[in-house]
Amino acid sequence: ENMTPLMLACDIGNPGALQVVERLILEGCGIDQENSFGDTALVFACRRGRIDIVRYLLAAGADPHRNSGRALAFSLGRSHLEVAELLFADERVSGNSSDRHQWQLDALRDTRAVELARQKEVSEHISQKRTRIVP
Repeated sequence: ENMTPLMLACDIGNPGALQVVERLILEGCGIDQENSFGDTALVFACRRGRIDIVRYLLAAGADPHRNSGRALAFSLGRSHLEVAELLFADERVSGNSSDRHQWQLDALRDTRAVELARQKEVSEHISQKRTRIVP
């Protein structure tokens, strides 16, 4: 797959990954270097939902359009709403995204809203049951 150290750091989910990414970029690792599938470090960070790393890579100049915007596609496909919103907030993406991507983001936002409402409903239900049990 021809993974670079930067790609590996973005693909690993450990808490110190951001510091490793920062160090690798400062030492000159190619931020937009592609593996044999055309994926970049940004794609790996989006796939993992690492918003901290995605934010850093974008600020450091990573190109969100490499390989036909796979970074956005992965963030939407894996339901990483915060990452997708961060990518859409980047003017390089928002001005060039397709209607399909906007539809996917809207659908993901709707799904997340339903999930949050359901969690709140369950939490309130449990809270009410506890109130009835405890005098």
